[in-house]
Amino acid sequence: MMKDHVWKLLGGYVLEWVVPRVNGQLAVSRAIGDLSYKRYGVISAPEVTDWQSLTANDSYLVAASDGV
Repeated sequence: MMKDHVWKLLGGYVLEWVVPRVNGQLAVSRAIGDLSYKRYGVISAPEVTDWQSLTANDSYLVAASDGV
């Protein structure tokens, strides 16, 4: 079973209606502040795909998400 199917093991389900939704309501697999969905496998830990250490020459820090 793939890691993104843990919600099924925890008693949740995904409703596919235009956008897949956890328990027919939440349209994400990661969320901050949606504690009611934690028991169905929705997590707040990010999946980091790229990382560069900051240096004294850096002026900005960009944190991005496709859900913001």
